[in-house]
Amino acid sequence: QPATNAHAEAAVKRVKTACRRNLLQSGLTTHWFGEAGRHGCFARNVEIFKGESVYNLRHGRHFEGERIPFGALLDYMPGNDTRKKQDTMNPKGVPGIFLGYHLHTGGRWSKDYIMVNFQYFKDNPDVQPGQVLIERTQEIILPIHLQFKFPIAEWRNAHSRSITNPP
Repeated sequence: QPATNAHAEAAVKRVKTACRRNLLQSGLTTHWFGEAGRHGCFARNVEIFKGESVYNLRHGRHFEGERIPFGALLDYMPGNDTRKKQDTMNPKGVPGIFLGYHLHTGGRWSKDYIMVNFQYFKDNPDVQPGQVLIERTQEIILPIHLQFKFPIAEWRNAHSRSITNPP
């Protein structure tokens, strides 16, 4: 029994660590811990170690999607409701914050990425999951040379590490 407890506690520690790292890197508040934890677990499952991944062992093939860090800024093709509100001459993609991957039951990737329009965070960097439209899309545009940016973290660092009203 003690060995089983140690394994379970080590697994919980790994998930909490992945969640904490994702939140720190992204700059998102702890209200996003569910999304951060799911992303961290999936990233671990698709990681290839010595030519093998947990995802491959379960599904018979390696993960074929893009490996994207949680909270990264990407352009994506939004759903029809968002597109209808856009000017027809504007680019079809909009900036968004990457939250993870949509999975079928059993953990197989549906080929959809999970995104939130960046405008929500521009309006309120502390916005919570229940206050935004979380969208699924298959169309994303990766940054040049995979140089991911984390604008919420940049904003949070700038505001938490400066003095705004000196005495």
